[in-house]
Amino acid sequence: MTACPPRVLAAGRPVSKPATATARASKPISSVAVASATMRMPLREKPGSGAHNIKPRASCVMRGPCEFSRRYVRLPRVVADRPRPRRLPTTWLDELSARAEARAPWILCCFAGVYLVATCGRASQKLFWHDELFTVYLTRLPNLSDVWRAIEQGAEAAPPLFSAITRASIGLFGEGLISGRLPGIVGFLVASLAVYSFVKRRYGALYGLVASLLPSATHAYVFAYEARPYGLVLGFAGIAMVAWQRAAEGRPRVLWLLLLGLVLVLEPVRLT
Repeated sequence: MTACPPRVLAAGRPVSKPATATARASKPISSVAVASATMRMPLREKPGSGAHNIKPRASCVMRGPCEFSRRYVRLPRVVADRPRPRRLPTTWLDELSARAEARAPWILCCFAGVYLVATCGRASQKLFWHDELFTVYLTRLPNLSDVWRAIEQGAEAAPPLFSAITRASIGLFGEGLISGRLPGIVGFLVASLAVYSFVKRRYGALYGLVASLLPSATHAYVFAYEARPYGLVLGFAGIAMVAWQRAAEGRPRVLWLLLLGLVLVLEPVRLT
């Protein structure tokens, strides 16, 4: 046990020399001193942390009935880790996805409107070229039987279904640059919406909206305003893709399978 530096006792007399070990051991320890030392004991740490094995180190001696003091090595109290629910941080991408999910119908309507205006504007500025002239000449025939006979004789390589749809468009809106290309314009739009529906099922509305812009950013957009069956082929392919996805997910399976079969039956007719 180490000795204490000189201190002032209760009576006011300074101590010039620390007491010897024999003198300290000869003095009795009163009950008040023991109680005082007990009250100043540090809190016991959690078992297993290692802090409960540390013993106090005495630095002062007892100078009176109420002057029993010890200095203890105090360690930071160990607090057991409590399981807390893990909360994922909210990022700007999560907020953007939530907003896109809530406003997806309005965004699609705006996209369709911009697409129709831009594509019809391009169609109105582009004259019919060689292949499109065959489509226009077939629509001028008196009836569908004449169209069928012309296709049988090799006047047109496109199937009769495309000619029938284009004939209906021209009969409804009149012959023109836009009405002759309207089936391809609508078919390309259907393909873009089908891509949105397909991707949204797996990754959310935000990624679906981005994916719906990809067809318009490729060279396939050129076929959107042509009086040829390419736009319709893309539209029917998009419908087949969505029908296959819904049937695989188990949604009204019979209806989606019927739609998938109908599209697959009609599409080779347009390509042969």
